[in-house]
Amino acid sequence: MNQPALANTNSDTPRRTLAWAGLMTQMPIDWRITDVQGDAKRGRLTLGDRQQVRFELAWARVTRKRFDPENFAKRQLMRSAPRGQRDIYHDTITRNDTDAFKPLLTVTDPLTGMRRGVGYVQANRRVIEYAYAPDPQADAVVRDLSNQDDDVPHQWAFFSSAFSTPIDFELESCELNLGDMRVYLQTNKGRERLMIAQVYPDDLALRRGDLRFWLDAIIQPQKGIYRLPRRAKPIEIKTPLGPALMLDMKLRGAIRLLRRRIPQASRCLVIHDSERARLHLVCLQTSKHRMDERIAQTLTGLEVTHSARALEVAT
Repeated sequence: MNQPALANTNSDTPRRTLAWAGLMTQMPIDWRITDVQGDAKRGRLTLGDRQQVRFELAWARVTRKRFDPENFAKRQLMRSAPRGQRDIYHDTITRNDTDAFKPLLTVTDPLTGMRRGVGYVQANRRVIEYAYAPDPQADAVVRDLSNQDDDVPHQWAFFSSAFSTPIDFELESCELNLGDMRVYLQTNKGRERLMIAQVYPDDLALRRGDLRFWLDAIIQPQKGIYRLPRRAKPIEIKTPLGPALMLDMKLRGAIRLLRRRIPQASRCLVIHDSERARLHLVCLQTSKHRMDERIAQTLTGLEVTHSARALEVAT
């Protein structure tokens, strides 16, 4: 990991929730995600303010059967030991287990003050590693860092977006652009896929096109795999978030024969959430018999957006 910049900051700064790929913490309100890579199995993100990167976090799933998390953590921490200082460095490694991470081994570089940690979650065999320069705010980020259980809906909170996703969906990829945040998820082996996007502010989005325009925009990339039924027209529906357009698609016959793991059906929705001044774009691919259930779970998760301010600001 690179070394985040040194910072002398006040730990009493208001904070907000960061929830990403099954991990959750509280971060200073003026921090943002500055870079994110990978998926649920392996990835990393960096947090920073307008000046510098302040915190780096990486994660990975353990795949081998035999695994000693404590020895692994020690080896990872020793990789950053300065030449000629390995004994001193080794002696500063301490164990600071939390409810989420057991073990959690940490070390402070005796020369630079850089703080590093490596932890393990037994429940889902996830390893995490973080690094940051001495900073009370970053200390608080580590203190509040937790892992979300796999058997409950996962919370997501980043920038001005906040929602939860149905059980079993994991991060596949993302596109985080100013005013257009998209998260792509899938279940094991891609048997179900879900895209959730939030486009804001709504007035600028609707100047580009109406709800039908945005619905066509998320349907178009799928037309090589899914097809529209004859005379298909978008259905106007009401949701707790606001009015919406919805359209269903079917898997093409040739694709069904050649690629059996591709979900049978696709349903796309565009919702105008005037209260939060944004459009919600949803595209779910799953089996026909699970579609209604999964869409209902997804819409319930989107209602978290209405309490996003509570997620954004915490003291």
